[in-house]
Amino acid sequence: MKISLFLTVLILLATAVYYQSDQKDVVKIREEVSGLRGALLAEGFDPDAAARGEGVVAVVRLKDKEAAAAAGAERAKHETEVKVFAQELILFAIEMNESQKNRIAPDPEQQKRIMKIMSRFLELSESDLRLVISEVKGSTALVEKAKREMLGMSIMMLGQSNPAAGLQLFSESREFLGEGGGMAKQTAGMCLATWAEKDPSAAMAWMDKKENADLITDDTRRMALAGLARSNPALALQRLQSHPGDKENADSATASMIGSAAKPEDRVSLLAAAKAALDDPSLAKDSKEKQRALQIQQSILAGIGQSLGNGSFEESVAWMDHSGLSPDDRYEVTKRVAGSLWGKDPAPWLGWIGKEVTEPQKLKELTAQIVPSWTQSDFNSVGEWINSQEEGALRTEVTRSLASTLQEKEPEAAARWALTLPDSEERITLLQNIKEKWKTKDEAAAAAFAEENGL
Repeated sequence: MKISLFLTVLILLATAVYYQSDQKDVVKIREEVSGLRGALLAEGFDPDAAARGEGVVAVVRLKDKEAAAAAGAERAKHETEVKVFAQELILFAIEMNESQKNRIAPDPEQQKRIMKIMSRFLELSESDLRLVISEVKGSTALVEKAKREMLGMSIMMLGQSNPAAGLQLFSESREFLGEGGGMAKQTAGMCLATWAEKDPSAAMAWMDKKENADLITDDTRRMALAGLARSNPALALQRLQSHPGDKENADSATASMIGSAAKPEDRVSLLAAAKAALDDPSLAKDSKEKQRALQIQQSILAGIGQSLGNGSFEESVAWMDHSGLSPDDRYEVTKRVAGSLWGKDPAPWLGWIGKEVTEPQKLKELTAQIVPSWTQSDFNSVGEWINSQEEGALRTEVTRSLASTLQEKEPEAAARWALTLPDSEERITLLQNIKEKWKTKDEAAAAAFAEENGL
């Protein structure tokens, strides 16, 4: 208030001079006073505030009044814009519902609108989202299911930037969302996962509060642990090991952790934490806790293999080559890769396995996981692959697995492939089995085959 006091004193001095001056100076003084009043107004002060009894300290800044009015107008304009967005959202939801009923996929224009809506959602503040939700709830054009879905989406959007606020809004809207519904699970789970990644301690404290117990399901707990594993894998595994609510869902939780470990280094960190937990000297050798730690580590290895098998071959092999896995862990991961190749072209992985695995029994186990599903989906491709390979252990094992798979429905084709195998007791046993399967389809042909091959 120093400026306002200073300027007011100037006015008082000017007034005193006015009364003490000669009459002929009146015009000049009035001009000075007028100039001072103009200076006050230019600074945003009301020069007449004192005359109204408001005092020097209570002088009102006109600019502040104008700013407050402008801010109010801006808020009103913003709220109107948010309400307009809410109505556009409602209209779009109705259109998408009609498309779904008619089984019409979103066209390029609708896809652009979806992206624009998502982008707009991310710009909304908590108060904006509450306004959108209010408009959605009050809409007479939407069915209750659509309202719940839009409410859940709004909370998820808020949860991306402010998960604590998202969970608060979820708690307030739980009754409207419905108990245990898919939208409710996803909404709470996504908010918790984001929060657990950004602020593990706060998220876990919220999850452990008794008053929030009815908001936590197995699914939300699993998603929260997956988020926690991205920022603090050791804490996530510690909870799996010891926390009563979390250890009940260890298998599904570890799968979610691996699924959320998008970066190669995330997998390494998670596995390192699992190994550290297993090597904890406080765990007795044959204790339940030790067995549990081992089970968690094996689940993580299996999950990594599943993830690698579902990903790019080049990226997955690069990760394997730089992962620092022990030979045993490397084989455990490779086994799960082999079992996850259904519906994919396994040829690149077979080539890699042929160079990676030298032990005959392990090679047999891996090819036995890959070849049967490949044969069922495209046995001609299996045959072409075999014919393109040089003689060696890998070609032999793939051929043996192909013949074993074909013998049930195509014994004749199985016999042809089995006859290309090197002489061994396994080859003779396989030929005998093929003969028995063939007899059920064509006894004469099977007998001729047996005689020709000395079976």
